[in-house]
Order: sequence, then structure tokens, then C-alpha cells
Amino acid sequence: MTRKYFVGAVSLAMGLSLLAAPAIQAADAGLDPFLAPAAELRTRALGDDTAYRLLRSLTTEVGARLAGSPGDARAVAWAVAAMKSLGFANVRAEPVKVPKWVRGEASAQITAPWPQPLTVVALGGSVSSPAGGLEADVVPVTSLDELKLRPARDIAGRIVFFTGRMERSHDGSGYGKAVAARGRGAAESARLGAVAMVMRSSGTSTARIAHTGSMRMEQGAPPIPALALSRTCWSGNWRAVSPYGCVFPAPHAARVRPSRPT
Repeated sequence: MTRKYFVGAVSLAMGLSLLAAPAIQAADAGLDPFLAPAAELRTRALGDDTAYRLLRSLTTEVGARLAGSPGDARAVAWAVAAMKSLGFANVRAEPVKVPKWVRGEASAQITAPWPQPLTVVALGGSVSSPAGGLEADVVPVTSLDELKLRPARDIAGRIVFFTGRMERSHDGSGYGKAVAARGRGAAESARLGAVAMVMRSSGTSTARIAHTGSMRMEQGAPPIPALALSRTCWSGNWRAVSPYGCVFPAPHAARVRPSRPT
């Protein structure tokens, strides 16, 4: 699919301050040439709320913006307008092709010993489960490193459940650690024979909403369904989920449409 491409929200918000800043003499600042602009950007960000106002505007006025979706087109138009309003010249969008992933309905439930539904959402880029759904025992692991220590016989034919908890932090480092399983968890699980992957949502909110994000399959790893489980489901159902089965009763994920012009 062809769409207009532009810089993402956070990069845009940061980039505006950086582009607007005057040239910095690294020698005068006593910093590495690559660190001096970052220091100037940080100083400006602490004394100005432009970046926050831009991010708030994007998330409020545009909202969800998956590649190739109507929200994506709105985000591009928003970015062009935002940069022009800030006085930048030669602002333009350029056509590019992107894969279009269409989200479907996601559902999962504990099947034993006390059946109950779970709140889940498909990770971006996940394949769908089979037409009749799938059911398998659950194998809990805390991280990718722990998964690598498990023999294939422990994983094959099962659903891998990443239980790692995101730590609160002011600099975002907790999120960076937590999303490693989201990006590579399905591929690494599939290499060991897993039929699906579920992860504890990356986030610290206690809301009964699962947090999604993109995942990727890798060469040599068969694609398997990948879901995020809400934090409230994880907290209440861990003892039930860990030793028993879990089922995806319906095709949960999405259709991946080939690139095409629009």
C-alpha cells in the first residue's frame, strides 16, 4: 500500500526542538560533538513544553495510526500542518509503500481447572490462530534469556507465557527492558516448537486493558500467534494459568494485506 510517510510522533517532537536550536560549539561546551546537541535539546525541553503539546495534540486529535490505516494518513497531514505552523520551510510528505496489517478480534481463556475469559490483544504483526482456534498447555518464562535455557522438549506444542514485569522508571529504561520479549518472543518461542506466545502487557497501569505494540517474526522461525495479556488478568489468574491449558477459541489476530497503491 502506498501512503505518505513522515517522522513519528516522539521523533518529531524532539526533532523540532533540535532543528530550531542554533549550532553548538562542542569545544565550548566541553562535550563530545555528538553529546553537545543532546545537552542543548535537554535544556530546552526542560524549560519549554512544545514537545509535550505536540505529543498531546497528536494522540488526542489523531489517535491510533497503524501503517496504511486512515489514522496513518491523518497523522501525516497533522505532522505537515504542525511543522508549517512552527515556521519550518520546505515541509512536504513523500509517498512510500508499507505493509498493511489489519487487526482482527482477539480472545483467549483459561480452560482448566477453573475456566474463565482473559483480556488480551494481538501484538502488531501477529498472524492469526487457526480457524478452529488452538488449545495447549502453558509454559511460563520470565524473559528471553530464561527461554533460551529451556530445552525444546519443554516448549514444543505449548504456549509460551512471558511473565516479566515492567519496572517503573523516570527515564523509560523499564519499558525498554520489558518490550524485548514483545519484539522477539514469538520468533524465539517458535524456534523451540511453541504454537503461540502470550506476554504480560508492557506497562505499569492497573487498568483492565491489554497493551499492544509491534512484534516481528524472523527468518527460520515459523509464524505463530502472539498476544498481550492485561495486567489485571495476569495478577488474578497466574496460579491458574501456569500449570494448565489456555485456549484461543477463535481466529484472533489479523490479515496481512500485500503492499498496493491507494
